[in-house]
Amino acid sequence: GDAERNTEAAELVVVIIRSWRFIRLFHGLAFSEKLRHDEHLKQLDEKVELENLEEQLKEENERLKARVEELGEGEKGKA
Repeated sequence: GDAERNTEAAELVVVIIRSWRFIRLFHGLAFSEKLRHDEHLKQLDEKVELENLEEQLKEENERLKARVEELGEGEKGKA
């Protein structure tokens, strides 16, 4: 009857709550592991990014030097 149904429902709720806590615990562990992994990847990315930026700056620098020299030549030509 009703009492049995209620008991079953209550047991089901307990099971759900328990498995929910277990899932959350498991997710928490997996998540912190992922965060650590992501942090490591982020550091690697930043390192690569810095190296790329340095390359870009060097190239930009070369371009500017060349441009300045071109302009210098132009000025000399006019004078």
